[in-house]
Amino acid sequence: MPLAPDIQLSAGVLAGAAPPTPLHDVGAWRTIVQVLDGPIRWRIGGATELDLSTAALCVVDTPSLSMTHHLCSAGSEARCAVIQIGPAAMPGDDGSRPCGGADATSIVVCKDIDSGLGGLVAQILACPFDGFTRHHYLTGKGLELTALGLRRASSCEPFLQGASQEPHHHQVWLARRILESSFDRPPVLREIARQVGLNPGKLTAEFRRKFGVTVHEYLQEFRLARAFHLLSEDRVNASVAAHRVGYSTAYFSTVFRKRFGFSPSNVNGRFRGSEIRQY
Repeated sequence: MPLAPDIQLSAGVLAGAAPPTPLHDVGAWRTIVQVLDGPIRWRIGGATELDLSTAALCVVDTPSLSMTHHLCSAGSEARCAVIQIGPAAMPGDDGSRPCGGADATSIVVCKDIDSGLGGLVAQILACPFDGFTRHHYLTGKGLELTALGLRRASSCEPFLQGASQEPHHHQVWLARRILESSFDRPPVLREIARQVGLNPGKLTAEFRRKFGVTVHEYLQEFRLARAFHLLSEDRVNASVAAHRVGYSTAYFSTVFRKRFGFSPSNVNGRFRGSEIRQY
């Protein structure tokens, strides 16, 4: 069923002895498969085959709008949901794809994901409504699955197939993982460069080319996003949030205000009040 222009949702059960099921061709550049329970075998373009286990999330970007995908159970019955995204729904006004290259198939597989994504698939499969109510229910759940699935996949390193790997592809992803795993006490740039096997200048240039920001800018945005979550969801005060993300309180207040336009102490009042906002 269509969720939005150029976004299609499919969900169901794959029988153990059934032949491969072709996915509805909507001219998708990006396909998301979330496995509730499996295993599932995914054949991409008649050549590549992926084996996905229970609780696996896989996102594939393909270079061709006409590339055919087939799914089948690799054993007993398997349940899954599939989101297909076409060019009109992809980021960027120029139609560019966020992963891979012009002639590469980009594959991201995330295993042992959190239960929230699996819960959404279960809710989609067990939809208790009919008619327009069913349509609105599935649209909401499907778009939520799309957003959370893409967010989860963005933290995993893609594998590019069909073209040679981009130069230093693995090293810049490793540097990003180092930053995210030690964001409260990050190593200096020279040490990160040493760990990934590049010199600091080369790492800086390749990191910016891949992610569009410098190492410092990425780290600061990651820290501030984590701090915002602590302030708005966990209701900690500004001093605690600053300490947990590795900033002094004074510096934290300065960079937070510059990034969001208000001070950390104003977060609870802005985002946890009872006011109903119209968007």
